[in-house]
Amino acid sequence: MAKIRKICADNPDYGPYRIYLELKLFNGYTQSYYLVLKLCRENNLRAKKKFHAKGITKADPAAQASENLLRQDFNALLPNQKWLGDITEIPTTDGKLYLAAILDCFDGSIVGFKMADNMKAEICIDVFLSAVKKYPATGMLFYSDRAVNIQATKSLLRGKK
Repeated sequence: MAKIRKICADNPDYGPYRIYLELKLFNGYTQSYYLVLKLCRENNLRAKKKFHAKGITKADPAAQASENLLRQDFNALLPNQKWLGDITEIPTTDGKLYLAAILDCFDGSIVGFKMADNMKAEICIDVFLSAVKKYPATGMLFYSDRAVNIQATKSLLRGKK
């Protein structure tokens, strides 16, 4: 029990199985995993729960849902035929950083990305418009994780949304 308590103190995120492996590999432990599990339960030794980020996107229930034109077919025969867009949160020591990126389904290349310290819609719009300016394509299909599909046309580049 003393060895188990020391392992728990040094590694608070270890559960019974990792404790068992540490005992077995570094301390010559020869008993079963189930004994370690039983001892941890009896002595109320639990692994510290890791933080799991909750969803950061709040769906607008009043917004009209777009038809899913892509239908999970992520193959493209030509470049700039199908693009996928997403935004992700990156925790840093200075706060949160948000990265929006667009991927071309043809070869998996990133056709545009932008980082910002906020998650406003402008970051997604800016990365899309800059990618369309760099890789002009009419009739291209754009898909984001909220099933928002945009038929990319020249009207978007002229500022019509």
